[in-house]
Amino acid sequence: KVKQPSVEERQAIFADAKVNSKTGETNVQSSKTGALAIIFCCRDPDTDEAVFSIADLDTIMKGPAGGWFDILAAKVMEVLADAQEIAKK
Repeated sequence: KVKQPSVEERQAIFADAKVNSKTGETNVQSSKTGALAIIFCCRDPDTDEAVFSIADLDTIMKGPAGGWFDILAAKVMEVLADAQEIAKK
């Protein structure tokens, strides 16, 4: 399952994000941002334990692009975006 990250985890996820100096928008579409989001937000649905740890970052980053990574990263980023929208209200 995908859970919302803690404030500390969210800070670690977005530390890799880049701010566009022309528009002021934050680009969170990097592969590292996606990998960190997967690490901090994916939980075993039965035990609620983390599926990945920060030690898995290098392995995830060296894995094949596309497929499971892109699908899961998109889902996790959707949860993060939803949480940010709620926080704005």
